[in-house]
Amino acid sequence: MIVLPVLAIAVSGLSIGVLCVGDPKRRRVGSGRGDGQGKSVRRIAVALACLPGMILAATGDVSGFLGWVGGCSLIGWGITLAISKFSAGRP
Repeated sequence: MIVLPVLAIAVSGLSIGVLCVGDPKRRRVGSGRGDGQGKSVRRIAVALACLPGMILAATGDVSGFLGWVGGCSLIGWGITLAISKFSAGRP
């Protein structure tokens, strides 16, 4: 049953990407504008990022939940690294 944790990581990864792109602090530093997402959009994205993990935990899939935690950590670091290099103009 590796399909469910992989799907959960993908859904959470999309939400993490939305949070990273619309981060007001990152936008202020990068372009001088602080127009990020509103509070409601950020809260919905956080809820959508956490929901797959809660579902895995509620179903009792411990290995799937731990895989989701690790996968989300790796995706978060990867997205942050990619966005920072892209916004800085480095190769």
